[in-house]
Amino acid sequence: MSTRKQRTQWLQQEAPSPRNSTLSLSEADKALFGSIMDADSGAIIIGGFKLTALGLAVEGSPRVEDWEKLGGHLRLLQRSMMWIVGDWMAYGEREWGKTYEQAKSISGRSIGTLYNWARVCSAVDFSRRRETLMFSHHVEVAALDPEQQAYWLERAESERLSVKRLRVAIAGGDGEDQYGEETPLLLDNNGAKAIKRALKWGSVAVDTPRQREQVLREIAAARKALDAVEKRVRGS
Repeated sequence: MSTRKQRTQWLQQEAPSPRNSTLSLSEADKALFGSIMDADSGAIIIGGFKLTALGLAVEGSPRVEDWEKLGGHLRLLQRSMMWIVGDWMAYGEREWGKTYEQAKSISGRSIGTLYNWARVCSAVDFSRRRETLMFSHHVEVAALDPEQQAYWLERAESERLSVKRLRVAIAGGDGEDQYGEETPLLLDNNGAKAIKRALKWGSVAVDTPRQREQVLREIAAARKALDAVEKRVRGS
């Protein structure tokens, strides 16, 4: 059952009289999450430990089991934070039209970070995400279609590819096609990087003369790499 439904049901159950019908949402939160969250401060409480904005506060005499449990939670949060924030941003934008400026003021994350994380979360469906891979692996496949995403993520997991190796493989730098058969390399690693650097400017504003010069240099390098590929294909 979703948290939203739990809150609604709790409020309904505790509101048989006019006095209880004015129960606030923060009171419902305290009843639902009192054992893990301080509804007033927002601090997360696990056993005798309280996670605050300033650090970890110890209350009473925590058990070693609480300490171990907290470590597991922190590990999960560290690994999943980009997914959680990205999904949060994407949902708020999709459901209520929340802007990145609004999300920035709430979360404290920069607009660029929110945009990048939300873009990946929107592009890579929950069913295709791999827990054994880093968020950065999923960044590399975000621009691909769903079938290609599934293929490359499966390959990255089974072959234990680093993010860099996955990037090179997607660009064609590993010498294998999607069926694992050897094919001649048409684009070396430097050429692939040149093209990727040029393509990134498609989603970035170019406002200054210095930026324009950089874009033109990178487009020229990408064109040179593609010309070399065309020359090899034509056999000239």
